[in-house]
Amino acid sequence: MDDIKRYTWLKSVLYSDVPVPILGTDKTRKLRDWALEQLNRILPAENKEILMDAIKSFYLLPVALEDYYGAEIRTHIHNAKRSGGVKCPTCDQLAKEYKVRFSTNCAVFMKSLVLAYLQDVNTGGDGWIHYKELKFSSRDYPYTAYWKLAMTRKDQEGRKRTSGEWRPTKEGIDFVFNKVKIPAYVYTYNGDVTGFDDKNMIKITDALKGENFDLAELMNLYPLAQSFRYVTDRK
Repeated sequence: MDDIKRYTWLKSVLYSDVPVPILGTDKTRKLRDWALEQLNRILPAENKEILMDAIKSFYLLPVALEDYYGAEIRTHIHNAKRSGGVKCPTCDQLAKEYKVRFSTNCAVFMKSLVLAYLQDVNTGGDGWIHYKELKFSSRDYPYTAYWKLAMTRKDQEGRKRTSGEWRPTKEGIDFVFNKVKIPAYVYTYNGDVTGFDDKNMIKITDALKGENFDLAELMNLYPLAQSFRYVTDRK
């Protein structure tokens, strides 16, 4: 049924002296979907009046408006959260996307993690290293997981969210050995990664400027890193 015929049918059933017909589930769904489509258009005044009467008479109002305005709100929040954030009109929570920089501290943490990992697996260990055994100067080192350079293990006893143990990924090992670049910034929202700023790509040497970092000495361990890289794939 095209739009003209549907509006004609609605006028005939809405504005007569008999009760509106009871539609089955399938027909109600189709009418609801069509109503939502119409709501996204610029409607003539008469058609808009008919449409709103139909939504009310066929009890489409809760579903239709929830779907329509819910989608509108989500689109608005999505477009505004990166540019300073926006307060959600339904829950008053600030929806804001954060731009996180890969810090020098994260690079220091990654370097110490990879070195400790190599020493551990070289002596028969599983490569999981507790964060207290690693080097860092601030608590932003968990951000390394945003770039998928490192992973943390869940607490085996289930009493904590994580065990505090970390292990480098393949990408993390290559990054520490200056083999790959990563975006300098990542965007996060509600704790999840939503995108990367890949206009500025960096190596570990860029992140460690000003730090005591001997790349030549580190590269002597690269053959060892390659021989044990498979360990990072084991749970």
